[in-house]
Amino acid sequence: MVDLETLASRLDAMYTDRMDVARAVKQVNEDGSTRLELRPVPALQDVPCRISFEQPDRHDTAMDQNDPRVNMKVFAANRYRLQKGDRLVLRRIIGGQAVQVYQGYAAQPVVYDIGQEILLTESGGKYAG
Repeated sequence: MVDLETLASRLDAMYTDRMDVARAVKQVNEDGSTRLELRPVPALQDVPCRISFEQPDRHDTAMDQNDPRVNMKVFAANRYRLQKGDRLVLRRIIGGQAVQVYQGYAAQPVVYDIGQEILLTESGGKYAG
């Protein structure tokens, strides 16, 4: 029988990228209505993850502007509780350096026995440095 805990711990070596997770909290307005507001300090910082591109950026010839739009998956260990709507700041790490930064909002995480995956659509990618 496969020891899932051991398998999950071995997958940690694949999580070479990093992410910060900002979470919105419900705030009550003076009139009694509510709004969601991102906390100024990330709920989770420097979380090991793996960025995978579902659909890389491509040039859009139908528009005058060419804003980046990338569909990606992010993989992380189950010990980090991610939620739909979390704002993720992802850093692609190569050779110990952040070479690219992506930002976007998480879809509902899909949780497995040994990890989780999150779909994310990023707009406006920036090179680090």
